[in-house]
Amino acid sequence: MRWLDAFERVGVNLKTMKLKKALIRSLLLAFPCTAFSASSSPVQFERIATQEDGTVILYAKNGWGSAANNSCSSGTGVLAFQATTAGGKAMASAALAAHFAQKTVIVNTSDSQCTAVGGMAPTVVRIDVVY
Repeated sequence: MRWLDAFERVGVNLKTMKLKKALIRSLLLAFPCTAFSASSSPVQFERIATQEDGTVILYAKNGWGSAANNSCSSGTGVLAFQATTAGGKAMASAALAAHFAQKTVIVNTSDSQCTAVGGMAPTVVRIDVVY
């Protein structure tokens, strides 16, 4: 307990330090970094398909706009991602909820990562539901 007393003597309140750390962590989680995404576009889904290997394929009603700008885009007209990870499952849930509610989403794609879907499709890295 002596090190705790040393902090108290120099005026450091441990409860305040814990609160500051918690605030910083919550701010970092609330504002995630999207620097890794190449482009994004607001879209509505026309169709969502899944493959046996866990790949989710997204089809947009009126095209993808700038979200399809990617070094591996081969004109398949789709975006895709793997739903086998926790993040992929969360994106699949968000995509399905938006599709059934007919909501617009903002889809962010990787600038270099591709997903094989009978051709190469830009990989989705984030889906934001627009209210």
